[in-house]
Amino acid sequence: MSVKLTITIYSNLYETTPIDTRTVGWPEFLSIFCELGWRKAFRGPAHTKKKDLPLWSPIKLIDGKTRHTTSVEYISALVLDYDGNADMGDIESVWGDWVNAVHTTWNHTAEVPRFRVIIPLLRDVDRREYDRIIRWAMSRSDGLGLKTDPSCKDASRGWYFPAKNPDNPNDYRYIASYEEEARVMDPDEILTSTYEDLKTADEGKKEMIFVDVHGEEHQVQEWAKTVEPGTKVKGFCPYVDDSSPGAAFMRRTKAGALIVCMSERHNHKHHPMKWFFSVDSGISPFREGDDVFYGYPEPDVIGMLDQKMTRDGTPTGVPKNTKRNVYIILKNDTRWKKRVWKDLFRGTLMLDEREYRDTDDTRISLWLDVVYGLIANSTTIVETVLLVGEENGIHPLHDYLNSQIWDQKPRIDDWLIRGLGVEDTELNREMGRKWMVQAVARALTPGCKADTCLILVGPQGARKSSALRELAGAEFFTDTPLDIGSVNAYTQIRRTWIYEVAELDSIRRSHHSATKAFITAQEDTYRPPYGRHSITVKRHVVFCGTTNSQAFLNDPTGSRRFWPVSVGLVDLTWIRESKDQLWAEAAHALHAGEQWWLEEEMSNALREASAEYASEDPWFEMIETWLRGQQSPATTKEIMDKSLGLDTNQMSRLAEMRVGEIMGKLEYIRMRRSVRGTRAYFWVKPTDTVHQLRFNKKLVQTKE
Repeated sequence: MSVKLTITIYSNLYETTPIDTRTVGWPEFLSIFCELGWRKAFRGPAHTKKKDLPLWSPIKLIDGKTRHTTSVEYISALVLDYDGNADMGDIESVWGDWVNAVHTTWNHTAEVPRFRVIIPLLRDVDRREYDRIIRWAMSRSDGLGLKTDPSCKDASRGWYFPAKNPDNPNDYRYIASYEEEARVMDPDEILTSTYEDLKTADEGKKEMIFVDVHGEEHQVQEWAKTVEPGTKVKGFCPYVDDSSPGAAFMRRTKAGALIVCMSERHNHKHHPMKWFFSVDSGISPFREGDDVFYGYPEPDVIGMLDQKMTRDGTPTGVPKNTKRNVYIILKNDTRWKKRVWKDLFRGTLMLDEREYRDTDDTRISLWLDVVYGLIANSTTIVETVLLVGEENGIHPLHDYLNSQIWDQKPRIDDWLIRGLGVEDTELNREMGRKWMVQAVARALTPGCKADTCLILVGPQGARKSSALRELAGAEFFTDTPLDIGSVNAYTQIRRTWIYEVAELDSIRRSHHSATKAFITAQEDTYRPPYGRHSITVKRHVVFCGTTNSQAFLNDPTGSRRFWPVSVGLVDLTWIRESKDQLWAEAAHALHAGEQWWLEEEMSNALREASAEYASEDPWFEMIETWLRGQQSPATTKEIMDKSLGLDTNQMSRLAEMRVGEIMGKLEYIRMRRSVRGTRAYFWVKPTDTVHQLRFNKKLVQTKE
């Protein structure tokens, strides 16, 4: 058989640049493209997923162009898909007069048959000829009860290479026609005999064309898919037929005016976009390969959708504009499946590897309209995307920790010593171990009690922050300054696991209580930016402070939540190489039931060690010196007056609290007695029996 086919091949569904274009004879085509010989011919692997199969198309693209209808130079065969309502007898009755090949497609089963028919043409045809021939072929099929996949009208449509589905490998079937009476389909015969019918088809609507600055004619329906909206309209003219005056006028239009009009009524999911387009000079295409602006519906997905019906109950092939249909497409179409997901660690919606943007709603809406003919409002898109993202949720921190397997070599006892050059003491080993276990506990059980903060003390430039970043991993670490108590602070800590409280000024006197309260919280309730309702989020964050100050603890005896260690030589390489095993060991210890707080003995050792990092109030020495010469109990006012020399207007409530804090550090307690009928408070040392004896029996100890 002398017929030749030009075949363009793509590596997969998403590639628009061909990997090969070749001309083959009909027998070679059958052996490669229908008899499963393509794997041997192209050294292809056995594919287990449909989307991984290569594609072919019986077309020749314009040199340098990628897959798109407007890039097709000519077509050498018809390809027709029949899904669900066809059998071999029906196909034979329709196409048995012409040479053809038939094979089942990936999802074919005995219950739901799916066939692909390939009919070679005696000569190559251009896009406009192909459009008329394919409409004739689809009309012929419809007349005999066979429903053709509407996407066959697209000349650039790619077709999966035939393959056996692993789920039903025995269902693959192939047959080719070799009968003597069969003939190769002659395009000229089809075009001549059916011209009048084709010209008035589609309810009398006329196709529209335009002429570009180079005089080349284009169908607006296809050109509309490649042009940015928003530029000026120069004019339009309906196309009737090649010999019409209008067409002649169009051919003479070469002076820069692009003729533009609206595409035909959008009455099917495969019809073009309902947009007006125009340009001032040249064609401005969308990014090539951008599947948002053109593409084909997937047959498997189409079968799941609810369709609009005619009055007599016949499906129209147009999907209903419902949330269910949007949900089905986003969950099952391979171009969107699993692309929208929720990061359960940060609580953010993601698209691929980036955060989901508001413009992505519009992107999805456009894509649904162009590819499936489904027009969804913004509320439908937003709500469905949120649901799909939730169902596709991924927790990257859980995945990381659960994927680490401990090699049984102990490291977390001395990680502070080996990685940060901390002094090797029993307390430092215990604090390093407990803090690691606490971090894993918070990650795997958000909201658990984890109220201690490791503090790295060392000079600026000692690489304290770098060590924490290496230990946590950049995606789980943050050192952005916190505005404690603000909504921004809550959103910041929700997005991180190890939070560095840098240069611990916030633990000094003015914010000491607020900082402790913030660190010890187990959950946060706040209203997110742009949110309509308050939310309560259990914490998965742990804190680690860094400071270059040797005196940052305001109250070392009451700062049990802060675990200070002095940093020496930091070994970033060791931390980087050991971090996975450090977290694996910490997770192993947690699962074995280890607690993450200090026992009483270690707590006492911490209290003594914390004294090295106590901040000293300048009033402390002045009050202590004055008290040495004081023989009788003194009131707070007397202390402020006699030892500090404060005026009455300086004796504020804050000053009283500051004096009281110093007296507590000096181990004084407050006592009260009535003096001339007025209750007065005095500071007394419990061991000072002389002072005790000077008070009468009405003396009563008061709580500080």
